[in-house]
Amino acid sequence: MPLAAPDLEVTAMLRTIVWRPKASKAKITIAAPADNLADLQLLDERAHVLDDPARISDCMADGRACVWVDLTDPSPEELALVQEEFGLHPLAVEDAARQAQRPKIEEYEGTYFMVAYAIELNADMIKVGGLFDDDAQAEPPPHRLGWLAGTPYHLHEVDLFIGRNFLVTSHSVPLPVLDRVWNRWLAQPVSSEEGIGSATYRVLDSMIDEYFPVLDGIVEEVEELEQRLFTMVHKGAKNDDLRALFRIKRDLLQLRRVLGPARDAVLVLSRGDMQLFDRKVGFYFQDVYDHIARLTDSLDVYQDMLTNALESYLSLVSNNLNEVMKALTSVTVMFMAPTLIAGIYGMNFTYMPELAWEYGYPFALSLMLGSVVGTFIFFRRREWI
Repeated sequence: MPLAAPDLEVTAMLRTIVWRPKASKAKITIAAPADNLADLQLLDERAHVLDDPARISDCMADGRACVWVDLTDPSPEELALVQEEFGLHPLAVEDAARQAQRPKIEEYEGTYFMVAYAIELNADMIKVGGLFDDDAQAEPPPHRLGWLAGTPYHLHEVDLFIGRNFLVTSHSVPLPVLDRVWNRWLAQPVSSEEGIGSATYRVLDSMIDEYFPVLDGIVEEVEELEQRLFTMVHKGAKNDDLRALFRIKRDLLQLRRVLGPARDAVLVLSRGDMQLFDRKVGFYFQDVYDHIARLTDSLDVYQDMLTNALESYLSLVSNNLNEVMKALTSVTVMFMAPTLIAGIYGMNFTYMPELAWEYGYPFALSLMLGSVVGTFIFFRRREWI
């Protein structure tokens, strides 16, 4: 098969491994065609790195080998290469090139195109007073869609092209989670069921498992934030705490938008309707679906917790404000009578008997004090102050 880019060399951005499941080896007979992959020693029950992209044609023509191609920030030439070698649909390749796709799974003439999101810790972010700020050396996120504002995490789109005997993963930046799956796949022996379905399961399962520590960290932050909010009701919450609350709500919503459609996509894989995988592999995808369902349910719970915390805080603040206003109103009412008395005796009429009375001044002061004390006692008995 002619290549779109025959001079393309394997780099860290394009890597390929190839293996033969044991079940395929059992079908090899004396009458089998010549093994064009004999130099790769695929009969040693391990996966091997394919150094030459031109050998992908031999792997696909072999019919017994499984191929996993991983692309990091693929160039148009690399996308054209995998499109031609694996017969990928142009619309799927176009979606992978554009990025910023919602999680989904689509079928194209015997192959499936799936979009999922991996979450990654950004080590260049530092925590300052409950919020995370970018360090001076931190680069801006490549895609605005996946950035969790104010947190050390970023969501990265991973596009998967799934065929009967091939898997192509494409992503914009290097992802440690895929590196770990890649290295484990190379290090372990290949069993009888380690086909493309198993490789796809391990990729998705590892990506989803990365969300649990992130969610645990968000839960701890929610609990700390709730405690700070309710202990600072009388003093008033800090602006940073309120900003952190709305920021967490936004981050939970962002995660929900990613994991919700991903759950529906994995459900398609777990039903066993796909003709690409053995039905036994569907049980593993059911486990991934269960993990995503747990995550989405937890996100819904924590969103409700934050909403209830905010409503409770605002209710307490409003109640506290009412108490303050009631106290101020009571003080104002208590001093209305002395003000009235002072106003009456401050009028400049000629004939006011109390003005010439020897005890007029002490009487006026006593009357003012008595009105204040009487009003205070009345309010206390009513429990208004």
